Amino acid sequence: MSEALMTIGEFAEMLGPDTQIKGAPGIKFSSVSFDSRSVRPNGLFFAIEGERDGHEFVQAASDAGAAAAVVTHFVPVSLPQVLVKDTREALLALEVRPACDRGCRLQRQDDHDADGFVHHQRTLSGRCLGRNRRQLKQ
Repeated sequence: MSEALMTIGEFAEMLGPDTQIKGAPGIKFSSVSFDSRSVRPNGLFFAIEGERDGHEFVQAASDAGAAAAVVTHFVPVSLPQVLVKDTREALLALEVRPACDRGCRLQRQDDHDADGFVHHQRTLSGRCLGRNRRQLKQ
């Protein structure tokens, strides 16, 4: 097994008090995926809602050996689950954690285009700016 990134309890604590866990908080995960076909044993699966609802693939992720799933609603699968409001935000929080440990902040910026659509952009700022600037656009 690869070295564990953290436990689902530590992950839930990092996300804040509204996060709930179904299962043992001491379960460790060593990788992350939002595609059930690429889940590794002891990985954390993120059920991203999009063109296809990732919640439909929690069982497949479990069958592939996932340690737990991050969901916006609990799924009737015997797999530990971390309940969050937004799985994309939770994934981003995990991806930027090393940067946040260095004093970076995550900022949200909403832009309106000519047709009136709102585009959300999350940007790391603070000490991680410069060559290490990362952005996630939705």
